Amino acid sequence: MAFVSVLFPLAVDQTFTYYIEGFDGNDIGKRVLAPFGKNNRQKIGIAIGTASEIDNYKEAAILDKSPVLNKTLIDLLEFLHSYYGSGIGMAVKGMLPKRLFEIKEQICIEEHDFCYHKQSENLLSTEEQYYIINSIKDDIAKRFSSNLIMGVTGSGKTEIYLQLIEHAVEAGYGAIVLVPEITLTPQLEERFVSRFGDIISVFHSRLTPLQKFNRWLNVRTGRAPIVLGARSAIFVPAKTGIIVVDEEQDSSYKQSDMMPHYNGRDIAILRAKMEKIPVVLGSATPSVSTYYNAKTGKFRFFKIEKRVKETPLPKIYLADLNNCRTGIISEKLLAALEQKSQSLILVNRRGFAKNAVCLDCDSLIECPNCSVTLCYHKKDGQLKCHWCGYKQKIDTGCRKCGSSNLKFIGTGTEKVEAYIKEVLPNKVIERFDSDNTKKKGSYQKILNRLRDGEIDIIIGTQMLAKGHDYPGIMLSAILSYESLLAGADYLSSENAIQLALQVSGRAGRMSQGKSIIQTYNIHNPDFIDIIRHDYVSFCEKELVIRKKHLYPPFSHLIRMISVNPKQIEGKRDMQYIASWLSDRNIEFLGPSECLISKIRNKFRFHLIIKTNNVKSSVCFLRNLVENKKFDSRIIIDVDAIDFF
Repeated sequence: MAFVSVLFPLAVDQTFTYYIEGFDGNDIGKRVLAPFGKNNRQKIGIAIGTASEIDNYKEAAILDKSPVLNKTLIDLLEFLHSYYGSGIGMAVKGMLPKRLFEIKEQICIEEHDFCYHKQSENLLSTEEQYYIINSIKDDIAKRFSSNLIMGVTGSGKTEIYLQLIEHAVEAGYGAIVLVPEITLTPQLEERFVSRFGDIISVFHSRLTPLQKFNRWLNVRTGRAPIVLGARSAIFVPAKTGIIVVDEEQDSSYKQSDMMPHYNGRDIAILRAKMEKIPVVLGSATPSVSTYYNAKTGKFRFFKIEKRVKETPLPKIYLADLNNCRTGIISEKLLAALEQKSQSLILVNRRGFAKNAVCLDCDSLIECPNCSVTLCYHKKDGQLKCHWCGYKQKIDTGCRKCGSSNLKFIGTGTEKVEAYIKEVLPNKVIERFDSDNTKKKGSYQKILNRLRDGEIDIIIGTQMLAKGHDYPGIMLSAILSYESLLAGADYLSSENAIQLALQVSGRAGRMSQGKSIIQTYNIHNPDFIDIIRHDYVSFCEKELVIRKKHLYPPFSHLIRMISVNPKQIEGKRDMQYIASWLSDRNIEFLGPSECLISKIRNKFRFHLIIKTNNVKSSVCFLRNLVENKKFDSRIIIDVDAIDFF
């Protein structure tokens, strides 16, 4: 008899056994229509393997002629479960389009041969580009290799990706290209479409369920074999010859806030290994761990130290904010902004002011649901929480004493925009942050205006540092370097120096530009490496520190978090876990309140485990959580990079 393990897209960490007449190995990965639960409602699941015979079984039926999950994706499901500790039901939910679990009729999945007509000519390759392309192209669709391209901003990494993918397409294969946030890199999409035409499928979070399903189907049937998208695109069923991860260091690749937890970059490397194809990681400032893997020979290491047109990298200057009268724009930066060329300013906070203070009782105005202060948004006349979405009007005033006598301190994008408009009234100034790009297509309109020279100064958050290439920008600036160090964890220096070099690299693509970093501490030793554009020097010093303290890449970090509406219970549960770990001589840090101790009226405590055997650690942690039945929701975050 054919008993089958069926997986449903539910927050249930198990498969269910059904009898399916005539089931064989070719049916693995296909959708199944099965009676589920006490009421036997017809529900769609995925057949992921055979099962042992059981009594009192229910019968199910195969829906489609073709599978929606291939062997690689089923193996990745198991990896999400065993390595990241993700519930397998939520893992399959995150892997497939929602509509696949809604359509209870057969879906026609007919294989097609894609038609490739070259849309545009390749750009002339530099000697460095030519060497890298020739070193990797013979691996395409043949053998696994992991390759780091560490190229300065403007060195032509995208052209390398395009030419390697072209080799894959000419051999009859597709490709997956991951980018941190596809909605913020329209230029990249334009370049791919202009090179490959309609065989591109673009995936991002702003697609409707129907759009996502249709694009998934185009990839699955082979009509559009080249996938360009954010982290979840790594699970799309493309017939890949190569995988590319652009800006591999970006924290957006790590999904920590919802199940399944995973790092898209690391899954890309694993998938390439499973499919015996090359993976290319690209960045001007790779993560320290990736640099270490390349340095020690685990990855092939390619460096590009010159820009395509040999334009010098921008000169980086420091501006001391201790001598700044306004506390916003130094005289050095103001003088540079007065020049005719376009300028870009990074402000690491949206809104008008970070904090509102009651002048009558000296209280900070805090979110009632989260342990954070409300941010003042002058345009809306509101105080907002950027964590739970709570908002209140200014005239609501202080909840402690009822006073409306408030003072606003700190600096956000709105405040900088207003100030520069006041001191430079003849400049066309635009703000580029998540508040100003909510409407569909709004970010594209702003970037088009920037490209066409209609904007003199663009002010924005970290969104501005990701992959944009606008030749008119000759000046880039960071308003306060200290604001980049707010994480207060072992990654804060790495993240800050990466962002500083990425922002500086937005300037001077056609001729040498200038970058100004405002700071309250011009003696920070990291500035030596930043001014020299010497990221390797920073990595080498950082590796010495991490080895001493056994931080990644010399260990893996597993963060355990308790989330509970009752503070005492949440603390007690984390203390129990700490005691349990101590009894087994397992090294950990904590427990303590999280940096943000309450979000959406739920209290948060955490501890951090250092380990060199992730799967074993995750296994016993999962057993602990499942057997103890904690009052709190316990989150296991493997290879954690967020510590708020």
